[in-house]
Amino acid sequence: MVLPGMDGTCKLLNNFHKEIGQYCRVLAISYPTDRVMDYAELTAYVSARLPRGPFIVLGESFSGPIAIEIAATHANCAGLILVSTFAKAPAPRFLLPFTRLFHPRLPLKYFTSLVLMSGQGSKSGQTTLRRTLKAIPARILQKRLGFVLKVDKIDRLRQVAAPILCLAGQRDRLVGMRHARRIAATAPHCQLVEMDAPHMLLETKAGEASALIHAFAVFCAGATTRL
Repeated sequence: MVLPGMDGTCKLLNNFHKEIGQYCRVLAISYPTDRVMDYAELTAYVSARLPRGPFIVLGESFSGPIAIEIAATHANCAGLILVSTFAKAPAPRFLLPFTRLFHPRLPLKYFTSLVLMSGQGSKSGQTTLRRTLKAIPARILQKRLGFVLKVDKIDRLRQVAAPILCLAGQRDRLVGMRHARRIAATAPHCQLVEMDAPHMLLETKAGEASALIHAFAVFCAGATTRL
């Protein structure tokens, strides 16, 4: 089961889905864009769509806390994969009032190219990213940024019994490496892999990430495990 980043859609993960689809079945979840849903509501939304049998849950960026909660709650979770994400708010709460200033209609070329992709994404990929962000209502993105600044799943991370794989980009200019290292320090059974990649690791290193994830899936529960 793959949970998306801040955009809440699967559009940015098409290449990754093609790559990982060579190894296992993928259930990709998109979040509603017609209403604001906080972390608890999104977790309930995902929980209602879980496979019946064993599964591995992957949370990218914004969805990391949701994936942690799912893995800590459901016994059928055979593995947890965290990508470019955090267990606790990656920035201080005093920034909350500034989240309302973010608007997808603002010029996003610098933000998408240098911050999210660190100059590694293709032009078509950067264009797709900007178009995807602009299609999401500003209020939804602003509220999600606010939820990020208030989240804390450190205690729930400690309660995850399943194996954990954490993929982090050494060139991540949004979340940074320290949050991945904190995840690994909190959960000793977590395997941390540092990659030469930006924040949008799955989008720019789809093949390399898929190979690592496949090996992890085999380790967890065999090649037939549903992702």
